[in-house]
Amino acid sequence: NANDDDNDDDDDVVDGGHKTVGFESSNTDEMKVYDFLDEVADEYIVKFLQNGGTKLSFVLLCDEALLAQIGVKPVHRRYILRKIETFDAQQFETMYAAKCKQRQQDADDKEQQRLQLEKEKAEKEKEKQAQQQEEEKQKEQAEQAVAATAAAAAVDYELKQDRSPRSFNEYPSSSHDEEDDDALLDVGHTTKGGDADSGGAAAGGGDVGVGAGDDDD
Repeated sequence: NANDDDNDDDDDVVDGGHKTVGFESSNTDEMKVYDFLDEVADEYIVKFLQNGGTKLSFVLLCDEALLAQIGVKPVHRRYILRKIETFDAQQFETMYAAKCKQRQQDADDKEQQRLQLEKEKAEKEKEKQAQQQEEEKQKEQAEQAVAATAAAAAVDYELKQDRSPRSFNEYPSSSHDEEDDDALLDVGHTTKGGDADSGGAAAGGGDVGVGAGDDDD
């Protein structure tokens, strides 16, 4: 296989130069030379143009010695000489017109394919952008839904906290109220005891007074 590849490469090289595949020129005379060379055109078109064969009328003057000087291979020389000997101008012009038409058709098809590929590429890019926008929209909606759910949960939690009964420890003022009540009870007991002592003392004083009166008598 490696040898086959090397042979293929050799076929594409002519005296250090490469074959001209799919030669195109805006010069009608050069294209006529190319079409005249036909099956060996890709291999020799550059050689002919470089050596003055820029018109078909010049190529028709070539003989074997000149073809050899240009660098045409022996068998290819016989092929070209045969075409020169049997050249028919009218047939050639008909053939050339058909080839020009075919080339134009190929060019149109190629351009159509290029435009179709660009259109498909643009449509794919448009679909990709639309998909990205849709994904971004869905992502934004999902984030908004999560935020709304979190906010609703927070509000629900606050409402439940307000409605639930509070424990004793949640009323710090109640302990102070009980302490105040205890203090008031203590004050009440003290006052009542003081009144009792005062009353007793008064009663005792009365008794002493009475006794003193009795002694005077």
